[in-house]
Amino acid sequence: MAIYVNGRVPQNSNRFSVDFTFPKHEGADLAFHFNPRFELNELVINMLESGRWGKEERYQNPFQKGKHFEVIFIVTEAGYQIFVSRKLLYVFRHRIPPQSVRFIQVAGDLELQSLNVISAPVIENLVSVCY
Repeated sequence: MAIYVNGRVPQNSNRFSVDFTFPKHEGADLAFHFNPRFELNELVINMLESGRWGKEERYQNPFQKGKHFEVIFIVTEAGYQIFVSRKLLYVFRHRIPPQSVRFIQVAGDLELQSLNVISAPVIENLVSVCY
């Protein structure tokens, strides 16, 4: 499965996130949490299971305020491949099996222009996209 996200980061943005989650309720597990943070110019990638965050992976933030962006998340058997501006920048190994993911949630300070789900057999029965 691949998720294509296209948008713009507003000048006043503090952060936004893209989460691959399970049942839709507050505090649900996150198989994958992608969180650009502008106050410290970093990107945090992580997971949340049973109310506990895993070990954060921190990188330099590839996004810029006021700029358009494209990001593609490709879910493989090994993990999440993350492409920004068509370049593979990060790989996040699965810590929670992706087969139970049912929702993609996009939240925070961004202007979402499009989100496309390209289905493949790794994750079946994806139910909903939330913004």
